[in-house]
Amino acid sequence: MMPCREFVETITTEPVGALSWSRRLALGSHRLICHRCRAFEANNRALDNLLQVHRQRLEEPAPPADEPLKTRVNRP
Repeated sequence: MMPCREFVETITTEPVGALSWSRRLALGSHRLICHRCRAFEANNRALDNLLQVHRQRLEEPAPPADEPLKTRVNRP
């Protein structure tokens, strides 16, 4: 059986689609047996989703500043 450390390293560093079928089978087998690695994988997915949302927000342009703000910023 694949050790937990190898499972974690694999799911965090390699895209699953790029793995060989035997490697994917080993991941799936480990996932079935190890509840801690299942929980880690679920948390890792949730974190990836949160980071993606924040990354998208950072890429959005800032809303235009209102006039009072512009005058306060431009004040000497």
